[in-house]
Amino acid sequence: MTTYLAYIDDSGDETLAVYTALLLPIERWTEALTLWLSFRKNLYRDYGIPADFEIHCKDLIQAGKGRPAPGITYGVNTEANKRRRVLELANATIRSIPDLQVVAKVHAHVSPDHCYRTLLSEIDAQMAAGDSWALLVVDGDGSQPYQKAAHRDLKLANRRIVEDPWHQGSHASQFVQMADVAAYSVFQAHRLRESRRQLWGWMATYLHPKELPGCCACP
Repeated sequence: MTTYLAYIDDSGDETLAVYTALLLPIERWTEALTLWLSFRKNLYRDYGIPADFEIHCKDLIQAGKGRPAPGITYGVNTEANKRRRVLELANATIRSIPDLQVVAKVHAHVSPDHCYRTLLSEIDAQMAAGDSWALLVVDGDGSQPYQKAAHRDLKLANRRIVEDPWHQGSHASQFVQMADVAAYSVFQAHRLRESRRQLWGWMATYLHPKELPGCCACP
């Protein structure tokens, strides 16, 4: 029996809804954070990005060329190749974390509510199959009522996701920032915008090897 922390964030646009979870056995929490903070230390050394700076993929990718992201004052802001490299290194770090697993759901032309519910159902089923339990830490401030409603719609007698979602803003959580990186990479693998061609392969390279068996969401 294992208890997991599941860190969740969304991505998408008007055509695609994406929710991605990073499932981490609770006994691996310290090791995982240590590896991520080592990556953040290297970012400061190599790019001047301090560890308390929020990694938010959409801001980093769209920064520069007259569209600086709020709060970014570092050299990477105007250098697209360096910004992409930062996010690729983040994906590589996610892949390096022992026992971390990825579950992603991607749906075209559906509401975020539906996408979140399918992710919740998948996690709950996987926990039941492995006689395990999960606590979900979700990006945001709790202003999306469908998330709590989805948890409460799970059947109490046999649910393996405990409690309502615990909301945590990504600015305050390194793990939620990891989930943002993963969700954005999943989105890019499915959206296939020509202007983001260099990002298309990140899911296959870094996240697919971490996907929970039977839960592949690759395009």
